[in-house]
Amino acid sequence: MDTVIEQDAMETIGRFPKALVTALLVAATLVPRAAVGAGSEDPRDRYRRDQDIRQAVHAVLQRDPRLAGAHATAAVKDGVVSLMGSVNSAHERRAAEEAAAGVPGVRGVDNGLTVVPSSLPDDDSVEMRVRAALSRTPYFDPDRVTAEVVNGVVYLTGQVSSPFERLRVQYAVFAVPGVVDIVDRLIVAPR
Repeated sequence: MDTVIEQDAMETIGRFPKALVTALLVAATLVPRAAVGAGSEDPRDRYRRDQDIRQAVHAVLQRDPRLAGAHATAAVKDGVVSLMGSVNSAHERRAAEEAAAGVPGVRGVDNGLTVVPSSLPDDDSVEMRVRAALSRTPYFDPDRVTAEVVNGVVYLTGQVSSPFERLRVQYAVFAVPGVVDIVDRLIVAPR
């Protein structure tokens, strides 16, 4: 026993039954790190090498079923991932960013992916699909929003009742095949 703190700790532990101390020590070694606290991070992730992060990001991008048609690569500097390449849709672009951000040790993602649809449907059919997607969005009045499509870019105008509703509209539109990007001109105006 080198320090007073260690001596105090041993005296305190000595007051408990040996079986209880053993059980607590075993339980402490079996508890996964993720269960220790909500949002707790493994401190070792902060010091993960960029090369290891890049390899992990590449593996995640290859395995993610949402990115089947993507041609994406990644570079990493100081834990910040820069995605480069092309994807077939805005939905795939967002999925790649989410997948990269979920890799341990990643501090940020710079999404430089370009949307290049394998075949660009005509704007009228994309607009029709966007309207259908908006009409299927729960707890949302599609008559309050208009969508105009030009070269695959959807221009959203109108009003939504909350930032959450705005996000739901964006997600619904991004999921429509043929959408290259969204220009959000929506106004949040509670009813």
